[in-house]
Amino acid sequence: MLPVLHDLGGDLGPLRRLRLCGQLFGRGFLRLDVLLFPMKQRVDQIASVIRRAVGSELSRGLHDRRVKGLISVTDVTVGKDLAEATVHVSVLPAEHAQLTLHGLQHAAPRLRARLGKSLSLRRIPRLRFRLDDSLKRQAEFDRALGEVRRFDGHAAGDLETEGEGP
Repeated sequence: MLPVLHDLGGDLGPLRRLRLCGQLFGRGFLRLDVLLFPMKQRVDQIASVIRRAVGSELSRGLHDRRVKGLISVTDVTVGKDLAEATVHVSVLPAEHAQLTLHGLQHAAPRLRARLGKSLSLRRIPRLRFRLDDSLKRQAEFDRALGEVRRFDGHAAGDLETEGEGP
């Protein structure tokens, strides 16, 4: 006999309500982990695991001449159906970004196969790579902030010398 919704604690909020009623897995066993974890939390956990795994695979190297420079995985977003994961990467120096992105897209099926061997998921999401320029924007912001601080330091020094006059 399958549990009904009110036996699981009332309103389930973000849980998959449509799939809760009578979905059996394998040999007739009900998967309670699917029922008890909110979907957003599960998606976030999978995204975190994929981020770490892709980062470690990229640190080992891909043996592709197009992939150059320092590659940082900045974020991973996984769709609610867990079929696709978008991996946001930052590439430094910026001149290599487009060529590296093309190489990563080409290597995505191999990375997915490697992830399948190291992760314990039934289906590994398809990987899509997107260029993330947030680190570049952050560096520009830090540089501009440094210039403002330097300008304020010179302006404060000018005010002190003006106040020491006759």
